[in-house]
Amino acid sequence: MESPLERQYSWTKDELVLYFVDP
Repeated sequence: MESPLERQYSWTKDELVLYFVDP
């Protein structure tokens, strides 16, 4: 069972990485 919060957290993590790589 995948939790929406976990999914959102993963997405945010990816976004953060991209943001840090190329702000």
